[in-house]
Amino acid sequence: MVSNYQIYDKSGIIYKRALMRTFGFLLHPIYRKFYNTRRAKFLNSAKKFEGIKVLSVGNISLGGAGKTPLTLTLFSKLLLSGKRGGLVLKRGERNNFIDEFLLYLNSLIQLSDDSSFNLDCDNTYIYVRNDKGFIIYTKNKLSGLRIAEEASLYDFALVDDGFQLFSLKPDLGICIVTSQDFSEKTFPLGFLREEVTQLKRADIALFRDEIASNLAKEFISDSKCYSLEIYPMGLLPLSELINLWITRAEESIKIREAEASVPAGTAIIFSGIANPASFEQTALSLHPDISCAIRFPDHHSYHLKDIDFLLNLGKSKGCKFFITTEKDACRMLPYLLAGKSAEGLKVKFPEELMPRVTFSTPELTVKLNELAQICFYVKVQSKVPKELFELISSIFQA
Repeated sequence: MVSNYQIYDKSGIIYKRALMRTFGFLLHPIYRKFYNTRRAKFLNSAKKFEGIKVLSVGNISLGGAGKTPLTLTLFSKLLLSGKRGGLVLKRGERNNFIDEFLLYLNSLIQLSDDSSFNLDCDNTYIYVRNDKGFIIYTKNKLSGLRIAEEASLYDFALVDDGFQLFSLKPDLGICIVTSQDFSEKTFPLGFLREEVTQLKRADIALFRDEIASNLAKEFISDSKCYSLEIYPMGLLPLSELINLWITRAEESIKIREAEASVPAGTAIIFSGIANPASFEQTALSLHPDISCAIRFPDHHSYHLKDIDFLLNLGKSKGCKFFITTEKDACRMLPYLLAGKSAEGLKVKFPEELMPRVTFSTPELTVKLNELAQICFYVKVQSKVPKELFELISSIFQA
């Protein structure tokens, strides 16, 4: 078994750190003054929504704390409990958060008795909904919440990455904290969005480790602190995500039988997330025989050169398969489904979410399909404290 794997760092994090050390100390005073003034202004005029219960999930660092697994777990459990609701999440200028949107959309489809849904979209938002719930992918989260509230159909709205949405007064504000947050500097000197003292704004603080819990006691009371465990459920074939959107049953069965089990042998892991080291350790716990790990930038869009690099590296290393994150799998999903559609399969995936022809080239389709045949993703879930669910239940009863 291989325990010491080689790292190919294509994330650019080293250069970002160097720029911060070079220019950060000059920009920091001006930036933080502007940030603090803006924060105080919006906090003083924060809006509360009366027609829907709003639960905000966020953190104080620039990603990598575990917001998405927690939000996804809360979303699933609330829908399974009989509540109707959904998610409001950020839409970047170049749809650079499409991975999170598709991850939540896949979950909504899996949890719904009927896989059909309605979709509205323009240049600022995408609104997917059915009788069970909704996903709003928007450039303005407050506008997204207004859409959900005005529908008069839903009990709750989860705001993904909402701790810095200062103009919102949620019914419950959740902040996830890691021990690294207490040693990191605030942006632009470091990757901390806000000072750890801002934990006092949270209704609930969830800690990823005991060190963080002990350090935070200075800023937030014990009655508002709970531990958060995020654990792997296993490795799933990338074909499982494809099958969600293919209506021809015989094709789905064929793919599932072909890749029902994880093959033996050496694997390569790759990811485009904020905290790749944590993912790599999780992957190692599931499959210790890892040759190397490739780290792409956070929310990286995979192009032909990236897929070529992965496939060629796999052949040179004699690796049998690849392991990635669910987010990265979702990022590749529209291109894979576009390829399936071109093959003549009936794909239920919305046409509006399909990649543009200029990016979805035949060569990319062929290479991606080759990768998908031997690619697995790590499925993770959050173990949410029972006290948090009790608090959420009390909010609905109020």
